[in-house]
Amino acid sequence: MRIRAAARLLAVSVTATSVLGLGLAMPATAAPDTTKIVLLQDDPTIVRVSDEAAGATGYELTFEAPVRKPAGKRVGALSGAILTVDATLDGVTEEIRHRNLVFSLAGGQLVAQGVSRYPAAQAELAAGRPFVIAIVGGTGRYIGARGEVRTTQRADGSYRHVITLLR
Repeated sequence: MRIRAAARLLAVSVTATSVLGLGLAMPATAAPDTTKIVLLQDDPTIVRVSDEAAGATGYELTFEAPVRKPAGKRVGALSGAILTVDATLDGVTEEIRHRNLVFSLAGGQLVAQGVSRYPAAQAELAAGRPFVIAIVGGTGRYIGARGEVRTTQRADGSYRHVITLLR
């Protein structure tokens, strides 16, 4: 019995060392309890903040759009700021942009951040290609929120956001 306990402790220690020291992914475990929220975002109103040409390092834009439940009822708004952090190089057709999103919903806000790949010199994500960024916090009923949001631009220019919150 002690040998099994020691082996389990060693396995946990090796996993923690691998994850923390080498940046490797955690081994598969039982999925935590989650809550999913699906929101549809109307075509956004985009404001270009910087005067730099599209594709230049530091290029920034902001946007705002209503968000709705899949049945069509408006439930809030999405505001965002997007900053190009890696401009295209010769022959490269994508840019890496930092996204900062704020979902303003009844009862509070959800904040998401991360990077996504955008087609070079285009203001919006490529249609049909999902990108995932982290939910980094919230206010009100979403205080302490953590999880992720998967964003996909649809063919009509609107977006689908699937928010997964850990309980």
